[in-house]
Amino acid sequence: LLSLAIHAPAAATPSSSAQDSLRLYGTWRWSLSWGGLGGTHQTPESSGFGRRLYFNQDGTYSFIEQDTVSQYLICRGTFRVHRANWHQIERVGTASIWLELEGWQDAGLDRLLVVLRGEDTLFTYPGGGDIVVADALRHRFVRESPPIPLVPAEVQPWTTRPPRLVSYGNVYVVELQDSLFHSLIRLQPFHKALDFQYPEELRHSYRHTHYQTPAALIGDFDADSSLDVVLYGHVDSLSTAICLFAGKGPRRTAVVFSEPTLLGPLTADPSISSYREEKPSVYLELVTVGTLYEAADGRQRRLSRDAIRAVRLGGNPTAYTWDEGEFREVQLANSLAPAPQPSIRVLLDDGQEVLTQRIRVQTLGGITLTGADGREQLIAAKRIRKVTDEHGDDRTKEVLEKGHGIRVGEPRPQKEPKLTAMQRGPFWGARAGIASAVGSFHDMTETGVALDLLIEWRPRRHETYGVKLDFAQFGGKQEIEDIMSTATGGAVSQFQYRLWGASGSSRLLIHPDHRVVPFLLTSLGVMGVTTSLSGSGAGASKTVFGLAQDLGLGFEVRIGRTTTAEVLAAYSFIVTKRSTVEADGVYISSNGFKYVPFKAGLIHRF
Repeated sequence: LLSLAIHAPAAATPSSSAQDSLRLYGTWRWSLSWGGLGGTHQTPESSGFGRRLYFNQDGTYSFIEQDTVSQYLICRGTFRVHRANWHQIERVGTASIWLELEGWQDAGLDRLLVVLRGEDTLFTYPGGGDIVVADALRHRFVRESPPIPLVPAEVQPWTTRPPRLVSYGNVYVVELQDSLFHSLIRLQPFHKALDFQYPEELRHSYRHTHYQTPAALIGDFDADSSLDVVLYGHVDSLSTAICLFAGKGPRRTAVVFSEPTLLGPLTADPSISSYREEKPSVYLELVTVGTLYEAADGRQRRLSRDAIRAVRLGGNPTAYTWDEGEFREVQLANSLAPAPQPSIRVLLDDGQEVLTQRIRVQTLGGITLTGADGREQLIAAKRIRKVTDEHGDDRTKEVLEKGHGIRVGEPRPQKEPKLTAMQRGPFWGARAGIASAVGSFHDMTETGVALDLLIEWRPRRHETYGVKLDFAQFGGKQEIEDIMSTATGGAVSQFQYRLWGASGSSRLLIHPDHRVVPFLLTSLGVMGVTTSLSGSGAGASKTVFGLAQDLGLGFEVRIGRTTTAEVLAAYSFIVTKRSTVEADGVYISSNGFKYVPFKAGLIHRF
């Protein structure tokens, strides 16, 4: 008697499916992709970027790619969870659930089998329901703890993702943005060299990374903080390397070098076709910013941008750097290796130093550090003692107090240039004009006049400080003086206010390097206010002192090497105790004075 037993994989139970459905929620960080026809083994370290998969309890998901510069939205949408009965992920285990993903990155593979190991490891593979997929990639994710929140405002569209060199086993693929791809299409008939066309010994010894392969480089070749792409191949019979620039503005392309192509040898048998297969004659290497080179004056300097090293098979290497709108050859210092990858250094309260490529400040006091492999870690701001950028500049105050994020490769903060003696001063000047009273003061006075004399210094590019003497005078309204004259028989027929004093002043120059410079003025000082009554038969006056303050807006215009013209409108107010003046039965009582002077004048350097 012969019996045959076939054992099917154990089906997931309803209870295990329900548990895995609940454990699915949260943030999952990608750690490995492997398998497929090409034998892929891809990690964040080998790729130069990380990825995170968010499953939210409202039934939505987001799939994000993160590098040292920004985050990019791969896809987002809604998902539904189904119980899996028999599906397996090879070399992982039996799936308990499968997901139906609306808006997934691969429209034809929008179902994912899921295997959860414990609380913190998740595996996915395309398939589910009646869909079976063969020879696809398996992916492993680990739970992010503590979870890094998704801030939609910080996520860039997928179309802005920089170019990538992605490894799929022994094959490296250049992934371009649409704009760079269209730039490449316009360069036809350019044909990129393929890795398998290089000699086997070179392929085995070459240091493949996520920024260089023998026929492709990714780097910032024009120092604009955008990643550019250099491709090597041929155009007809010319061995050619081209650069696709990815900066803002019009897309640009440039030829790095172009020379006769080295071809395979002709066969000795004339009866055989003389066709010769084109072989790559050059391989490329990235020369990073900071590498020493020999300048035209014979001195060694460090590169301010990434460069390209082209190695001819059987010949000497040549380096090229972007300079004044074209690629030029430079002589590298062969005895010195390229500088290490620049990093931001973060010193923690326990003395540990963390190297990172980007710092982002979260709203709740957390600091997110992004490593060179795209991984992120969240650190409390109070744990950070010091932040030093790749240039050695202290950025602690900028990050912790101002809440600004920083990243490697961004433009260096410009230090304020020192002022010359001519710019520092001192300066003296005079301004004069009309003054209009405000409030109850306006009800009693006509339009007056205002004058000031000043001397000031400019210790900083945007700031000036000085002292000034102020004078203003207002006469009484005609109708009020007529009433006074009638009531006293002409004995008291006029009244006026004289305001005089000194104050310290400061100005904030908004655009100090322009010919026309707007500025804000503030001043604080002491003013005396003299109120007087006069006429043919009587007179009296009284002076009180008070605190005076000006707030003004003005413009200065350079009209000579040492002279500027100024126009100023200000709001001036003086706080005094109540003052009462009496003459021949006429009383004038005042308490505080407000007016708006409009003045113009000249400022000259001593």
